[in-house]
Amino acid sequence: MTNKQFIKEFVKRLPTDNDKKYFQNLFYEDNVLYSYGYHYPLCLNLNGDFIVNSDKYGSATLKQKFYVVQVLNELNKNFILLNTKDIKLLLERNIAKLNEVEKILILSKLGDNHYKK
Repeated sequence: MTNKQFIKEFVKRLPTDNDKKYFQNLFYEDNVLYSYGYHYPLCLNLNGDFIVNSDKYGSATLKQKFYVVQVLNELNKNFILLNTKDIKLLLERNIAKLNEVEKILILSKLGDNHYKK
């Protein structure tokens, strides 16, 4: 398995799958993909739409982020870019429990950062 294949596995999962899996320096827990630890949430699955971390970290994490965006584009998934601070605020609110109205409000407030395939 490669990092890209692991990321593709994460993207294809149902966001309600409550599990944890590790591969090299990546792991996912529930609906969040992390790079090197809980300090850097790389990607969140928001009921089939995705939030990708926009912050720069290191060269390995940058490559992982490239794979995330590549996989999301290949699978025609909607995603937005958001910084680590804002992602952590969403995680504190327990993003998995957001209702559809809250999800729409989040996506609409992000404007230019929202990418659709």
